[in-house]
Amino acid sequence: MKILLFITLCSFPIMSLMAQDVGENTSQLLSPEEFYLGIHSADVPLIIDARTWKEYRKGRIHGARLTESSASLKSIVDSLDMEQPIFVYCDDNQRSSAACSFLKDWGYTNVSELAGGMMAWKLASYEIDTEKVKKED
Repeated sequence: MKILLFITLCSFPIMSLMAQDVGENTSQLLSPEEFYLGIHSADVPLIIDARTWKEYRKGRIHGARLTESSASLKSIVDSLDMEQPIFVYCDDNQRSSAACSFLKDWGYTNVSELAGGMMAWKLASYEIDTEKVKKED
């Protein structure tokens, strides 16, 4: 347990360095703490879960909307202001990175991604919504 705590504490400075916006067409990569603060400080944050239905129903960040495809992502963000804060995560940053790339390509400018995904969120002991949900058609 002490080793896990040590690894977690050591990873925060590294994740914080990754939170820099490195290019015009990249999203901001945020540590779990920065992601948490971001979703709780934005007026109307949109939280996107880029995992599968099976993963989503087991547990998700409170208020997250599931997008299993680029089409479902587009339908959710289609009516948003291009500067609306959008926070994206998956399990390990592969699908969330792809979702962020789509969003940036479509012109959204305020896109943030959870560094380390749900694995990092859980390691940081942030709350997970496990309330049962029905799949939207």
